[in-house]
Amino acid sequence: MKEAEPAQLWDTVRRVFAGELVLPPGVSDKLSACMAQSELSQREMQVLRQLCAGDSNKEIAQKVYLSESTVKFYIKNVYKKLGAAGRTAAVASGAARISKDHLTSQGSGKNAAARSKR
Repeated sequence: MKEAEPAQLWDTVRRVFAGELVLPPGVSDKLSACMAQSELSQREMQVLRQLCAGDSNKEIAQKVYLSESTVKFYIKNVYKKLGAAGRTAAVASGAARISKDHLTSQGSGKNAAARSKR
């Protein structure tokens, strides 16, 4: 805004006062790039579903045929993209993205039994 002409500055103030969101071009470009990056890949969604089902890293690795260290890598990416500080926050955010029907169809064994007792 330092380089803006007075007329442009007043126009921006009027637009903001009217309730319009006004961003400088550089900021809007960065924001759209950041939002595009937040989309989860198919594999990250698969790992997130298993997290929401209550599976441990080892269980996830066995179910999706990955090494445990690769699962940890995907989990870190999921945390970053969801803005989650940890597993619980990722599950809370992930639950909004995953339908309950799909979530329950992914569970098996002790996790499915534990859910059915609730």
